[in-house]
Amino acid sequence: TADALIVHDAVVAELIPQLMALRKPLTLVDTRIDGLTSVQIDDRFGAAQAMDYALSKKPDRVLVLCMPLDDEVRAMTRYTRESTNRSHVSTERVSGYLDSLNRHGFDRKGVTWMEIDEKTPELAGDVALPLMAPLLKDKRVAVVAMTDRMAISVLRTLEKQAGPRPAAVVGFDDIPEAAHWGLT
Repeated sequence: TADALIVHDAVVAELIPQLMALRKPLTLVDTRIDGLTSVQIDDRFGAAQAMDYALSKKPDRVLVLCMPLDDEVRAMTRYTRESTNRSHVSTERVSGYLDSLNRHGFDRKGVTWMEIDEKTPELAGDVALPLMAPLLKDKRVAVVAMTDRMAISVLRTLEKQAGPRPAAVVGFDDIPEAAHWGLT
């Protein structure tokens, strides 16, 4: 048996009472449950920094590649609504992007949100290209991806195409492969 537990995944509701009853040290990673110790990435702050960088390149349009959003978070992207108190990664990152867009006074009509299946982020480039290619002809476009894997997919797809490039492609997570692709 283990002396302590580290849980790095979402915890289903049925397991919470069992975790609370454990008589061992327990730390959750990227999951928050009241009464239990957790360590989390500051997704909101990191996402705001990512968007700040993209906006520093003075784009006319921003394409945000994100994980699937629920209806409440999707509504946040359309209106000047503030974020919720929920701690889901997508919610926090969208909130950070919106914080930055608002701080910079960037018109939300210039932002396109494209949901990418989180199980196949390597397809993000192929999914985004039909929307991105026409924009790149006459607009400065920044691509902000919710994960490095999505951003790398965009760069791989663009590598095979001739024509204009985005003003910025920004990822999130800092995976080792990101450095090879020059992601910020």
